Amino acid sequence: MSFIKYRGEIGKILFEPLYFEYDDNNVISLKIYKNEKEENYIYFHFTFKDKISDLESAKKLTKKYLNDFTNLLLYLYGYSVKHLEVHEFTDTIFLKGSFDYVGTIEDNFEKIKDRITDRGLLCTLEENISFRLYKSAMEISDPFGKFMFLYSIIYDIFGNQAKLESYIKSTMNNVETLKRVKTNLKNEEIIVEETIFTWIRNHIGHTNKLTDIELIRGQVMKNTANLSNLVLKAIFS
Repeated sequence: MSFIKYRGEIGKILFEPLYFEYDDNNVISLKIYKNEKEENYIYFHFTFKDKISDLESAKKLTKKYLNDFTNLLLYLYGYSVKHLEVHEFTDTIFLKGSFDYVGTIEDNFEKIKDRITDRGLLCTLEENISFRLYKSAMEISDPFGKFMFLYSIIYDIFGNQAKLESYIKSTMNNVETLKRVKTNLKNEEIIVEETIFTWIRNHIGHTNKLTDIELIRGQVMKNTANLSNLVLKAIFS
């Protein structure tokens, strides 16, 4: 029986294997699981009803299923599957590698079992341009690149910084604010107070000889998860 197995980086999370059966002309089952020896990877194992002789056909048949599940993992749990590639096709193994430890979370992904048949949600996740950009942003490994991409998405949703700042403050009642010196249109230096997210964005976007890059890096690492949550909420609000 033909099968194709994908492997992606997801970090050190623990969950019970998921198994789905399909009434499909080609795909008959999908198993989602983790390997104890490679605990930072997630596997998607598809089994086909008929013999599939070429890899590209197998990839085409499973593309929609993969996209639905990775969208739900991100939307429901905030888990981004990175570098998703074919690991094995019938008897051919494609990938070997390793991934750094990033932390441990236990979850049985019960919500996926309920939502995988919600075609309305799956179509929304597939077609929403902002969510597709968000998914791409969450796959970025560079912390500065990820932060700036996320900020650009949420900025585009609200259209200007004033509306964005208002949204952040109304969503996070105790959000940290910091003061920054900026030059206005009259070339005058003024002091402005910004939420931590806008403060970080402006310090990255307007670096100068006084910029403390390690301070900014620390703030990026500390606040990216909260920015990610704000972006996802804004996309679907």
